[in-house]
Amino acid sequence: MIKQCLGNNIKNTTITAIAMLALLVSNLLPISYLSAKEPTVLRFVTEDLPPHQITKNNELVGGRSYLILKEAIEKTQYSAQFDVLPWARAYTIAQNEENVIIFSIVRSPERENEFKWVSKLKDLEYNFYYANSNQSIKIDSIEDALKYKVVTTRGGIEEDILVERGFVIGENLILTRGYIEAWEMVSKGRADLTLASQLLSKDRPENNPLNMSPYTKHPLKISAMSLYVAANKKTSDLIVSDLQRMIASVIEQEKFKNFAEN
Repeated sequence: MIKQCLGNNIKNTTITAIAMLALLVSNLLPISYLSAKEPTVLRFVTEDLPPHQITKNNELVGGRSYLILKEAIEKTQYSAQFDVLPWARAYTIAQNEENVIIFSIVRSPERENEFKWVSKLKDLEYNFYYANSNQSIKIDSIEDALKYKVVTTRGGIEEDILVERGFVIGENLILTRGYIEAWEMVSKGRADLTLASQLLSKDRPENNPLNMSPYTKHPLKISAMSLYVAANKKTSDLIVSDLQRMIASVIEQEKFKNFAEN
């Protein structure tokens, strides 16, 4: 009987010791090791915006911003889900859902406190563009531009720029679902101008229905800003730091340097 009791006590003590050791080891394991078993899923939301993001059948197929992020995420322990959405919807999701990353987004004073800003992708300058066929365009100042009907994307930084400079939605400012629709309205004469940082790129897939050559860039610079990658404010600082480090290393590659610096 005594031997049996001793055996039971030793067995119980051994089980307790093993349990305590397991708890100790789990507490000492680095977060990166634990996350490697079940990688955190980061949701990347964006829009169709050549040459930064190029889509086909509503899926990303290219574009410098996308390729930079795709390569960067492969260097981390995270997994990624990329979704192409109307900009206003992408923006709202990025504002409200943890671990959502939005790109390519202009950083502005109005947006500064809306996100955690991850990495800069490119500096931009904004000008008006109009159809070559529209010879009535005469602009020497922003006041002159107010006489014309301008179209841009709903929820985009261009809307903010134009409203700040006196344009009124529903009067001389038309908002569309996306950039393609805005350019089409200018092409068809339903709007006089659009505000953009550049023409939609010739790198766009060949099935693009637009021929960009009929557009003229007006020399008057309206604004200068930068494109960024940004994260929802509830996203952990560790994730933001990991992304910053990896994006910085990818942008330093020769194939991306021109995009990052020019």
